[in-house]
Amino acid sequence: MSSGVVHGERMSRFPALAGVARRYVGAPCTSVESERLFSSSGHVFTDQRNRLAAERAEMIIFVKHNQPITLTIENILKQIFGG
Repeated sequence: MSSGVVHGERMSRFPALAGVARRYVGAPCTSVESERLFSSSGHVFTDQRNRLAAERAEMIIFVKHNQPITLTIENILKQIFGG
């Protein structure tokens, strides 16, 4: 069985999850997202947070940018499994 056939079967079996995967797993075709990350880092490193460790800042930025994905996945799981 080719990977395209398997992928098509999974898309029809899990249409909501396939939509999320198409939106969030695909490779971006522009550098807009990288510009957003640089902008976010400017909001995280401020005069009031001048002693913030790089690891902590990285965690803050990661959570900020991945929260919408997490909320979307939670909603899909609630639709599939109830809750």
